[in-house]
Amino acid sequence: MSQSGYSYPQIRDILQVSVGFITASHQRYKCSGVEGLRSNYWGTQGYLDAEQKQALFRWLDGQNAWTLEEVIDYI
Repeated sequence: MSQSGYSYPQIRDILQVSVGFITASHQRYKCSGVEGLRSNYWGTQGYLDAEQKQALFRWLDGQNAWTLEEVIDYI
């Protein structure tokens, strides 16, 4: 976006990120190209094990409809 003429404040407003994030991303891009922009975030460890997930999916499949609160209560 900066190469297209957008200022950092304009980019900040469009993407809803901080100017610091834009600056850091620009530096990573200059050093490593597009590969430097890849996220290194891999998520977190889940709370349910495989058997518990399967039980939850079976329960969900057996419901006509459910609310988030019902799912939380079931878990």
